[in-house]
Amino acid sequence: MPSRSSSFIAILWLYIFIAGLPAVFLDCLIAGELVLSTGIDSSEVLLPDSMAVYRPFHTGERLVYQVKFGPLKAGTAHLSLPQVLDYNGRRCYQAFFEINSNKTVSTFFHVEDRATSIIDSLGLFPWYYEKHVREGKYRSDRVAEFDHLNRRVYAEDDTIAIEPFSQDALSIFYYVRTLPLAEDKTFRVPSYSDKKFLPLLLKVHSAQSVRVPAGKYKCLLVEPDVQPGTPYKPKGKIWIWYSTDARRLIVKMRMQLAVGSIELELKEVH
Repeated sequence: MPSRSSSFIAILWLYIFIAGLPAVFLDCLIAGELVLSTGIDSSEVLLPDSMAVYRPFHTGERLVYQVKFGPLKAGTAHLSLPQVLDYNGRRCYQAFFEINSNKTVSTFFHVEDRATSIIDSLGLFPWYYEKHVREGKYRSDRVAEFDHLNRRVYAEDDTIAIEPFSQDALSIFYYVRTLPLAEDKTFRVPSYSDKKFLPLLLKVHSAQSVRVPAGKYKCLLVEPDVQPGTPYKPKGKIWIWYSTDARRLIVKMRMQLAVGSIELELKEVH
């Protein structure tokens, strides 16, 4: 099994961001603006019109994934949108992710990781993110609060400058599903992960059929990367398959690392 530095949550979250899973793309950001009250004070936030349109998901949605480390079935992951709530006067989705090792893997390396994001229901950008890592004897807890008005993230005792409407590691999963992905397109996205601002790029490759435990899907293959000049370099590669139907499901993810590969394959859709 991987060491702490290449453990499940690091692979699933840090490599997704460093390698470049997309969210708020530049061509969407410049499409137009809508002025909304923040609900926090009398200030205003400018939202791109294109961030407030298509919703391929619904409250109560729950996606279940089979997790594999190389040929080994290592556990199960869940990605869900359990409820809508009020956050500082804003109507928001609560998104939730968890990944657990199975009994076989847990006998020598127990994994029980959780992450949650509070996502503005209109703009689909995060206001709050937290992550709790429990892997073997390793423990880590991270919290981040987003101030989009002042373009800052407050994470523990640090303040990180970001671009407007940067995404976190969980809100990205939902926002990318709203985008008009098409073959041979490339998008740019500002994002935040583990006290770093990361400008990311996404290359959309050809459509292909993918078979997973949940069935057979026609998908667009996307390959993320960091924007040239970014000081943080990926330690591996990642590929993501999005269904081409109206739901834009994340059907499969593959992460290639020096120690092997990890795959998430869609198992159930609720």
